[in-house]
Parts: sequence; structure tokens; C-alpha cells
Amino acid sequence: MSLLRFDASRAFSADLGHDQTQYAKTLGEADSLRPEILEMPFFRLPAQQLADYVAIREESEVGRIFKIANSIHDKIDAVVVLGSDAATAGPIALRDACCDPYHNELCRAGRGSRPRMYFVGNHLDSDSIGALLNRLRSGGYGETAPETRWALVVIDPTGQTRETSVVLPHFITALKASLQRSPGESLGDYLIPITGKSGPLRQFALANGCREIYDQHPQIAESHSIFTAAGLMPAAMLALDCMKLLEGAVAMNEHFKTAAPEENWVMQYVAASRGANRISRIICLWTEALASVARWYTQIVDEPLASTVVSHPSGLLRQLESSESLPTSSLPDASSLPTDRPVIHHWSTAKWRMDPLSSPKFMHDDEPAEFSDAAPTATIPHLLADMIATSCEAVHQRGYRTTSFDLPHIDTFTLGQLFQMLMISTAIETGCRKIAASAV
Repeated sequence: MSLLRFDASRAFSADLGHDQTQYAKTLGEADSLRPEILEMPFFRLPAQQLADYVAIREESEVGRIFKIANSIHDKIDAVVVLGSDAATAGPIALRDACCDPYHNELCRAGRGSRPRMYFVGNHLDSDSIGALLNRLRSGGYGETAPETRWALVVIDPTGQTRETSVVLPHFITALKASLQRSPGESLGDYLIPITGKSGPLRQFALANGCREIYDQHPQIAESHSIFTAAGLMPAAMLALDCMKLLEGAVAMNEHFKTAAPEENWVMQYVAASRGANRISRIICLWTEALASVARWYTQIVDEPLASTVVSHPSGLLRQLESSESLPTSSLPDASSLPTDRPVIHHWSTAKWRMDPLSSPKFMHDDEPAEFSDAAPTATIPHLLADMIATSCEAVHQRGYRTTSFDLPHIDTFTLGQLFQMLMISTAIETGCRKIAASAV
């Protein structure tokens, strides 16, 4: 399995006012924080999950997740995941990156019997909540028994947070109503709680005979819970490879532990993101599959660290062209550049899931026949690759420092690496900020 590729060479150019002293200082600070990072619960969790599964299989958290996910998919056609923004951002990112972009619109056979998946509870939006309840009542796209049923995953430390306490009763009522059409089925078979050791949600789950109750990890923030049951259960229900997800995170851990600072992608990313006065970044997305991953990332970044903006290429270039009049033929003088300019991180993938589409010339009905048979000049991925190269160069020529994340392909292994790399880098940035504050 290959590691994702990260290139920060264009972030450390002397032509762009790169401060070698600041760079060396940041790498030194990041390296000094390495022992502390290695002991953080979120860092240790992926390897612990894998080790537990090898040691005790069905009794481990991962084994218990597989038991439910593998047995319930034949009974249901949809899953609702109810939780806060922080708790659901990771599962949403996994679904959007790994599943067909129109997954929920496909028929059951088109999804390989994997359930449609909806997320709720992250906003108190009455219209969207009511619309989802109506959608669930209408069932699937066929007439089979599973297409009349759905499951509910609830992620909440107690069941008493504001959004959960307001929204959950509506979905419990709807779930009970849906099961009236299935004699012999009980609420406990279709309610999957991920909660704290005590509280109303756990008591409700026990009283209704839930087959499994998964513990939230109190030492891990909800925004970092992608490798807990909160992230693994939705992924497993979508038949995503959770083992490869965890292995990807472990691979990034190993790279962070062993690579020298000058070759350490995590430390290089931190150094690239740190400006002279503040840290700010723009994520330029070259694939829609990673859009939700970028939105997840904006949630885990500690607000004092940065203003993080997610942009699509056309929007980014328009912003730069409208706000600046810098020449594009040569780099501006480094002394003329603002010291707090954001770093632009390009996110792309080298391999697409579907067969590449060609780019034939559009022709009207009266076009001469000899032109209508002309061969396409390139595939859309080839055209995109040219656009990425041109745009990256244009941004660089305007005096912006840039980096690139290039995923060899988008799967759970590379995503596990990316999630873990960004969580580690955020922990380092927080530590660097504390070091800077203590020095004042």
C-alpha cells in the first residue's frame, strides 16, 4: 500500500520571502513536541484498535462493530446517523469520499445492498428534519421487506445535548412506527447508541434491549473520533474497509515517529502553514470527493491557530485576480509581499474511480461530417492535470506559498493517513502556539 504524497517545496522558496530561521525554529519546536504527541489518546487509538481486534476479535470494539454492521445490512435500506457537527463530520467525509457521489439515489442493487445514509442533529433545521422523516416513511426504491426498514445510530455522550434531546424523540417515534410493519422486530435491534458510561441515552438503550451499546472515548474530542465507534460504525455499515482505514492511520503514525524533521511530512506541513505573524491556509480542492474531508478539517483546527478557507480552483483564481494586480510572468519582489499571506494547499488525486471520460468537441447539427468524426483531444483527467499545473504556477507567480497533497487513489487506507496527518499537525500547531505564548 502506498503513502499519500505531500510536496512542500514551493512553500519554502527564498523568492517568496521564506525565513530560514523561522523554518528551522518551527521544525525544532515540532520535533520537541514529538514525545508528547506519541502519548496522546487520538494518536495511540488506531494501533490499539487493531491490536485489540487481533487479540480478542469479536469482543473488541471493532469486532462488535463488525458484528452489528454485517448482520443488519440485510434487514435495512437506510441508516440515520444522529449527532453533533463534530461527531458526524468524519463519517460524512468517509461516505462522500468513498461512495458513489449519488449513493443515496441508487437503487438497492446499485448500492450493493449497502444502506442509504443520512445525517441529522447537527443543525436545528425544522424543514430538513421534517423532510428526512418524510423520506424515511416513504421507504426505499423497491418493494422488498428491507426497503421498509431503517436503523438509527445515535452519537451523544448522554443523550441530553440540546440538539439530540430535541431531535431524537422524533426519530425514535418514527423508528417504532416503521417496525410495526415488521412483526417480531424490536426497537433494540435497530437502535445503535454510541454514548457515555451513564446517562439517559444508555438507560434508554438498556431498557429497550439494544444488541450493543458502544462507549464514547471521553479522552478523545468528538472532532477527532473518526477511529472510534462514532466513525467506524457508519463506515462499516457502508461496507468500507475499516481495517485499512486504521492501518492507514498507523502508517502515518510510523512516518511521524521515525522520519527526520526535514523529511517529516507532518512537520513540513506545520512549517509551511506558519506565517510570520499568524497561521492561515486556503485548501484548494481539485476533486469533489475530498470536499467533506476539508470541511471536517476546518472543524478540528483550533480557532486561534488559523482562518481556514476551503475553495474550489475557479473561485480561488477569481479571488486572486480581483484582489491583486501582480504580474504573472515573474515572481514579485519578496520584500513587497505581505508577511501574513495564507498558504495555499492543493488537494488532488492521481487516480479516478470511474473510466475517464473523453473530451470531444461540441458540434451543432450542421457541422461538416469530417469534423464530427474527429477524435477527442484528451480525457477529462488529462485536461484537469493540465489545469492543475497551470493554476498552481499562476498562484505561485502571484507570490503565494503553496503545497500539494496528492492521493495516489482515494480509499480508506489513504484517507486514514490524511485524517491522522491533519490531526497530528493540529496538535503540533497547538503545542507551538503554547510555546510561543510561554516565551512572551
